[in-house]
Amino acid sequence: MIVLEGAGRTRSGDGPVTGEDNMEVELIAGANIVTDGVNQYRMQATIEEGTVSGYGYPYWTVKGDVNTVASTRMGGRGGRIASRPSSSPEEKEFVEGSSLKVGYNSRLPIVIYCQEDMECQYRIWKVVDKASTVMEG
Repeated sequence: MIVLEGAGRTRSGDGPVTGEDNMEVELIAGANIVTDGVNQYRMQATIEEGTVSGYGYPYWTVKGDVNTVASTRMGGRGGRIASRPSSSPEEKEFVEGSSLKVGYNSRLPIVIYCQEDMECQYRIWKVVDKASTVMEG
């Protein structure tokens, strides 16, 4: 279960599943900002781990600055953006900062505190039961 604190409280998760030992949750810090749809963007965002004193349970804090964004600064042919018509408005898009993988545990929630202008997304990673052999040649 993922619990977000900050701008609002959100819960999500799959609950108990078989093979939890072979699973991880990737937390991705970032924000929804205006982009041009062509360039690659990255922002300065961090995920810091803390511990609830007296209990020992972990929590994570997402911090960042939405004004500190780097991009590739590429344009389309003729100075216009290739993927959008010239009349198309700019759109908000999730721009990633840093990410962190934590173990999947359906019995404990993953508690994340986010700044008001930041967001945290997640991916669930699963390990395949059978390992593959590398072929020579």
